[in-house]
Amino acid sequence: MSNQTVNRLWRSQSKSWVRWLMIALILIGWVTAMQTTQRQHSAVTMTRNERVHQAKDYRQHPKEYQVHGKAASLAAYNDNQNQFFFKNQFKSTGNHDALSDQSPTIGYYSVLILAGLFFAFWGRRTHYTEFLLSLGATRTQLFLVQLRQLVWLVGTVAVTQLIHWGWIIGVIPEKYQRYRSLSGLFGNSVSVVMIGAGLLVLGWLIGQVTPQFWLAGVLGLLNWRFFNGMFVNSGYLSFLIGPDAPIPGGWFYEHYYLASLMVGFATILGLLLIWWQSRQWTADETAGPTQRLLATSLYCASFAIGVGSIIGDVFIQSLNLFNSSAPWYELVGIILALMVILGWHYNQVRRLKGVC
Repeated sequence: MSNQTVNRLWRSQSKSWVRWLMIALILIGWVTAMQTTQRQHSAVTMTRNERVHQAKDYRQHPKEYQVHGKAASLAAYNDNQNQFFFKNQFKSTGNHDALSDQSPTIGYYSVLILAGLFFAFWGRRTHYTEFLLSLGATRTQLFLVQLRQLVWLVGTVAVTQLIHWGWIIGVIPEKYQRYRSLSGLFGNSVSVVMIGAGLLVLGWLIGQVTPQFWLAGVLGLLNWRFFNGMFVNSGYLSFLIGPDAPIPGGWFYEHYYLASLMVGFATILGLLLIWWQSRQWTADETAGPTQRLLATSLYCASFAIGVGSIIGDVFIQSLNLFNSSAPWYELVGIILALMVILGWHYNQVRRLKGVC
């Protein structure tokens, strides 16, 4: 069967949910942009009583109204206070929270993890993968078709970021964009797109080796939580440097292209694992993730990291067993969860051997 035929047959059945996911991404970027501009407008709009009170206070204490340490007029002071962007916003010492409060990234990432689960489960649950394989399609052809859909979804995030920031820059008055950095916004958007692609692949990979959709969703969110904390907070870096380790999130925030490159390598690795696993996939539901070494290893790792880290954070940390800045409580939780899932896997293998 030709690649064009496989592509046409697959897209004819899956295009509905792919389109809905693309629409959801666009709406998230557009709606959050409108909410942001409305919030900015509300912040800069003062009532008559507020203006009168501020003018009176300015006449009484003019030295308190300064811009960069110098006396300023009331209008200049207000313009500086109401700046939408911040000075050195895309530096490690800048105000990162200002941008994150206005960003739709959480919405993007949630939709893309869901998309990854759809990539993993839709063909299996509808038996459409089996149907196309019976017609002569190869597993590599099916993987490439889904890879094209991944590119479309990630491209939608890129376009949506353009719409999001284009709306904000076009609506907010120029006088409140004194510290706007187009290069910083572009670099930050590139990292958002790459992280989104990585999370889609994460959801796809976990879905490939997990038998239940709901369990794959839970594990995907928990693994996302773990990796986000690992690369944003200084806990794991303190293992190498010590308790005075810097916060890596600020460094990655400033070096957005390097962060994007690292995520890109991880995404490629995830895609290779997905392709390898897809070649071993079987329609036999009883096979499950315990019947293949790669699938079993990935399933146990995702379970241990996701479940173990939340156990460590919620339960083990409350016991105050470790007087250290390093996240020993998470590691202990991961080890405990790994022991549990390996024990369960060993029991399953024994039961299957007993049946045979």
